[in-house]
Amino acid sequence: MAVIATDVGPAQTITTFAAWLVTLPGNVVTAGNSYVCNIIGQLADQNQALTGHNTNATFNITVTAKAGQSFIDNANRLTNALRYNSANGASWESGNGHSPMLAIADPYTTISRMQFYSTGQTLRLLFIDNTSNVTVEYCIIQSVQRNGQEVLLMGSSGGVVRNCLFVSMTSNAHGIRVDRSAVAVNCTIVRPSDIGPGSSDGFGTIGAYGTSTLRNCAVFGFFNSFTGSWTADGHNCTNLSTVAGSTSNLVSKTYANQFTNTVSTTQDWRLKTGADCINAGVTDTTNVPAANDIVVTARPSGASWDIGAWEFASAAAAYRARVVRWR
Repeated sequence: MAVIATDVGPAQTITTFAAWLVTLPGNVVTAGNSYVCNIIGQLADQNQALTGHNTNATFNITVTAKAGQSFIDNANRLTNALRYNSANGASWESGNGHSPMLAIADPYTTISRMQFYSTGQTLRLLFIDNTSNVTVEYCIIQSVQRNGQEVLLMGSSGGVVRNCLFVSMTSNAHGIRVDRSAVAVNCTIVRPSDIGPGSSDGFGTIGAYGTSTLRNCAVFGFFNSFTGSWTADGHNCTNLSTVAGSTSNLVSKTYANQFTNTVSTTQDWRLKTGADCINAGVTDTTNVPAANDIVVTARPSGASWDIGAWEFASAAAAYRARVVRWR
């Protein structure tokens, strides 16, 4: 078994995601390798699909920023605003207005350490449907998506969305949807405060596809939540008055009290001092085995895990973490 890692991006031998897809064998299991797309710089591919590949837990597919190229690897990751910024690390940006930027139907696929941004009315930026064991982790995903659609649809049995930031940049589109007994844990799902909630939902599921889990998520700026089959274990924080089908949540919390900046032009979704999300989460090393946050700060940094993608640390603790990381 080998890991076949290919650098993809501007100035690389393979410059686009579409060109990398052509190199993948149809039967990854028979080939006996795992395949990694290491993204460098900024991709602009549109309407891409990972589908038709035979994979399993041993022989699988990963799309990620190349080591040293992610926003997570940025020397100023602890002080940079938590938002999409292609200058901070590898990214994928598209203005397409008709189809998902990336649709995933291949099981055992991982999307990690990337920034995604759609400037057009995209039909879901990431669309993962009717598959199994897909993981989306450590990503910043910001989208101006179509009315009635979500930034992400996770329809993967055994799928996990963890330590991700989702930003919906239009008033009548949803945040994320998690179906087929998948898990969303320690995610921040928001709409900038100057855009307004419109008539859209922050998160949800369709009960016919199984009971999903939403845990330790911060959901702010939406009109309401979907109804559906959520597990009772919530530990989420929201400005909404209720969270359908889920308990142990912090509700009716003030939006401005949670984040460093909630305005669309200057947004920064790091937790601020005094946020209700701090120390209010529950430990979940099953779904977040590395016990860290979106920029790999250790959880907990205080008395308990924080809610959302960002683990708050004092200035002194942040400085110590940076010294240890770069020593």
